[in-house]
Amino acid sequence: ASLPFLLRIEFDANPMHLRSDKTEGVATFLDLTRTPGQTPNTISVLAPDLEAAKVLGRKIAVLPEVERVASLADFVPADQETKLALVRKAADELVVLTEPLPPAKPATDAELVAALTRTAGMLQASQPRLASALSRLAEAPPDRRVAATEVLVGGLPHLFDRLRLILTPEPITLASLPEDLRRDWTAKDGRVRIEIVPKGDANDNAVLERFTDAVRAVAPNVTGAPVEVIEAGRVIARAFVVAGTLALIAIFAILSIALRNVFDVALTLGPLVVATILT
Repeated sequence: ASLPFLLRIEFDANPMHLRSDKTEGVATFLDLTRTPGQTPNTISVLAPDLEAAKVLGRKIAVLPEVERVASLADFVPADQETKLALVRKAADELVVLTEPLPPAKPATDAELVAALTRTAGMLQASQPRLASALSRLAEAPPDRRVAATEVLVGGLPHLFDRLRLILTPEPITLASLPEDLRRDWTAKDGRVRIEIVPKGDANDNAVLERFTDAVRAVAPNVTGAPVEVIEAGRVIARAFVVAGTLALIAIFAILSIALRNVFDVALTLGPLVVATILT
């Protein structure tokens, strides 16, 4: 009765499955592995140069087991002229932000009190709670108004600076990419790394196995956590099978020599074989 279940035996070589998913670090890692495009269980392969990386990347990207393929070339946007024209058009419409006027003279505390009082009166009918809060702020000490100003609008200058930066982009080329980014994706001898992300739950061994086999069929010289886990599992499982088979043959040979009787050998090996199957 146990024999058919031998066909269902699997060896789980994933080290993360030995850890408790109740701990915060492991739970976070598992959440990342299940997020499409964000999993750390990626495969990497090296191409001789950037053009070869583009060609190989296109071959791998069409595989149904692959979610995304990335290389250094993906950091250079396509259709830059069209996109830059749209950004320049937006910048022209927001010229007041991109080319701001000289800063106005800071308001005095008396002017702030007058503005708060005036605004509270205007909002009294439609927004009584907000009007009440503004009235209390107008009656509060000056330092409270300074603190409120910092909370409400203190970050606006920084936001406007960022907006001006966003609205004045420059064309991006491989040469203009940051040096540390290029070091992550290219070697000194010109080889380029391609990163391949699996589709589906990357914490599922079956998903990782299909993903690894599909990518290796296109690019045999790959590396990464999925390759290590899947291939380590295969090596260990194969070692168990080989060791168990050799041990059974050796025991059978020794018993045959010692007992010199097939029936006695069967009585000795029988319980061992049955116990193994049941286990």
